[in-house]
Amino acid sequence: MNKIAGSFLYLWCLLFPFVCVAELSLRVIDENGESLKMVQVGRPFTIEAALTGAKDMNVSPAIQGLDQFSVEGTTWRYEMVNSETSIKFNYSVVAKKSGVFTLGPALLTHENKKEVSNTLQVIVGNEQVSSSGQQDKETHPLVRLFVSKDRAIKGERLIGRLRYYYIHPSQKLRNFIEQPVEDITRKKARDPSQGTENLDGVEYNYIELDWDMYPQKPGALVVPAFGAEYEKKVKRNNILSFFGNFAEPKRIYSNAVTIQVDDLPPTDRQVQGVGTFDSFALSAHPAVVTKGEGAVITAELRGDFDSDKIVFPGLQGVPKELRYYESKASTDEPSSANNPVVKRFEYIVQGLEAGSYEIPAQEFYYFDVATHSYQTLTTAPLSLTIMPGISPSQPLVPRQSEKDIPEQLVLAKGQWRPTRLAVMPWWLFFLFLIIPFLVLVFKKGWQSVHMRRQKTYQARRSYQAFSLAKKQLSEIEKAQSPERLYTLFVQLFADKWQAPLSAVTTESIARRLQDIGMPAQQCEQWNSFFTELSQQAFGAQRTKQHINDLFKQAKQWLERLQQLL
Repeated sequence: MNKIAGSFLYLWCLLFPFVCVAELSLRVIDENGESLKMVQVGRPFTIEAALTGAKDMNVSPAIQGLDQFSVEGTTWRYEMVNSETSIKFNYSVVAKKSGVFTLGPALLTHENKKEVSNTLQVIVGNEQVSSSGQQDKETHPLVRLFVSKDRAIKGERLIGRLRYYYIHPSQKLRNFIEQPVEDITRKKARDPSQGTENLDGVEYNYIELDWDMYPQKPGALVVPAFGAEYEKKVKRNNILSFFGNFAEPKRIYSNAVTIQVDDLPPTDRQVQGVGTFDSFALSAHPAVVTKGEGAVITAELRGDFDSDKIVFPGLQGVPKELRYYESKASTDEPSSANNPVVKRFEYIVQGLEAGSYEIPAQEFYYFDVATHSYQTLTTAPLSLTIMPGISPSQPLVPRQSEKDIPEQLVLAKGQWRPTRLAVMPWWLFFLFLIIPFLVLVFKKGWQSVHMRRQKTYQARRSYQAFSLAKKQLSEIEKAQSPERLYTLFVQLFADKWQAPLSAVTTESIARRLQDIGMPAQQCEQWNSFFTELSQQAFGAQRTKQHINDLFKQAKQWLERLQQLL
């Protein structure tokens, strides 16, 4: 009897862990698994939903109040400890603002039973505190986030800086972890720099990254905490210690920064930019061209501003004797926080008639963040000279002989006598004689220098024709401006063949393509495509699908033409 009772007790001990009641619980933990009393705004933390006593993994809890946070990712793991099974669901989340939030309960149905977890009060503040009451302030190492201003105007350029502080070289930084942020545009980070700084009497080394950022929405915007992964040397306490210590990956987080962003004041004009602008200028290269040739007119802005938000409607007030095309827009992003942004808009201007013309002053209306007022920048007018084609020099008028010089009678004392007019000295006559030749030599020399410079410029444009066209195509596609495709291909052939824009026509292109060996069927396809581009340039309406097809065909034709030319 005792033997039977002992066997039954043994069997009960084996089966007890599998028949225990399932339990669902919630808690808030940090990246190391330690429970938190307070979480930091903008810094990731983990919400853990643990189901103990589960027999399968086909469960998924629904947590009430989870939508109050931004969920960055979810994971789960299955554990068995002392024959007790559990499933832990981890939600990596970020709090966007401070306050006290109610989280839970978590609900799920397991084995036809409804499981309900506990409810949590999540306190979100400016620092992270563990349940033990210790503030989460790492001494070795540290990560700090800085923003150049805590109050800004929508669209204003701000400088963000991230520093990783460390003492020992073994605390090697692996990488920074950037969190996505809404309503703030970040530019690419510049090359890192290094230095030292004394913090609370401790000398730290640091690695710093900085970048430009532009708030796009008024209100209190949060720049979330950045993470940093680094290596921590750990000693081996087992047989593997013979091979030395190993590096354990660690992760820490910076502080978050809140920026108060003000909206632009109302105005009845279109705002073309926001920031501080040092200069706005027009330039021509070259300033003197022959009729039918093109000059590059550049409008250049310098200052602190978001280059992607600049609005420039094109050259205004161009004389009717000049025709211009949009060429490209380029940006020089600052190589350091102290350098300005440079934005350029280039246009190809072609003279239809010989003469001297003036492109009037151009205006740029913007909001100045330094004075908090709207300002207008004005360029100086730009002169452009269009020369006629080279014509043969006029023949010199032959000098009169001495016998042709008329005589004049003058009154002499006591008698009449004939006299001649004063004769020009020979040296002065010789000087006047050679002046036309000097002018002609100077004109020929100047034309030769200009043509050689023009040929050098055209040769460079010819060599870079396809790379420039592909870059411009990318910008046109991004701006969804299919009407500019016609100008792109005309400029491409003009650059590649070193021909004036006026000489690039549908017939001349087709003739040149046939001469270099393009098959007849492919020529027909090209003519059909180029006709569509010309129709689009002159106002034909197309569906969005048709416009996308035009961009796709443009890319394919660029590749074909590059192989052929």
